[in-house]
Amino acid sequence: MSGQELVAYEEYRDYPLLTPDEFELACHYLESRYTNASLGQARRSFKLRLQRSLTGGNSYLTIATPVAVADGSIDELLGMGFLRASDPADEDMDGLQGMDIEGEDGDSDALRPSGTGDSLLDGPYVQYEIHLHPTYRTPVLWFHLHNLPNDARSFDIESVYRYLVPDALKAELRAVGVIGGISADHHPVTDLPCFFLHPCNTKEAMEPFGAKLSDYLMIWLGIVGYYVGLKLPLAMA
Repeated sequence: MSGQELVAYEEYRDYPLLTPDEFELACHYLESRYTNASLGQARRSFKLRLQRSLTGGNSYLTIATPVAVADGSIDELLGMGFLRASDPADEDMDGLQGMDIEGEDGDSDALRPSGTGDSLLDGPYVQYEIHLHPTYRTPVLWFHLHNLPNDARSFDIESVYRYLVPDALKAELRAVGVIGGISADHHPVTDLPCFFLHPCNTKEAMEPFGAKLSDYLMIWLGIVGYYVGLKLPLAMA
């Protein structure tokens, strides 16, 4: 084991599995990357927020990004292909601080704005959530589509494949099935039906990296996020 790997493993009780405290710290690290990154205009279309459940007090992350419902890619909507080191200073959080935390009333829209004029949430978008799975002790990615066209249903596996899963991965995900692929269950906070990526293979996927806790969620999202259309802005790397 190299010196770098030793330093990484000493941050954990049982890498790559996480305790609730380790997961919460990893969430804070990712939120800090987002807050401090020079995202420029991309911040308007990629909103990340650290939240805490009112029912159990557990920390989790929410990410909202637009959904391409016509020709074009999510990269174009996010403006990721145009990020440069000379991006202007980031603007305010564009209403993010005014959004309501998901509470006990069953509201699945944790990023619902309390005011008006939030262009991202006015159109089709997907809300991702990163929670710690209590059994697998790894992060798990939940997601739900919102504001889709009238001919599409938000809680429909075909809508997920149509709007989120890249064409190159559709056959692979369908072949895997629900165990290790896209599954559905009751949301850990709202208890409403929601899709998630099954975490049964996360431990094996993360083991080779020996990731520092500050990089854990970045690496994990790089592994799982692309399967359902979640790409982090380049400036967060």
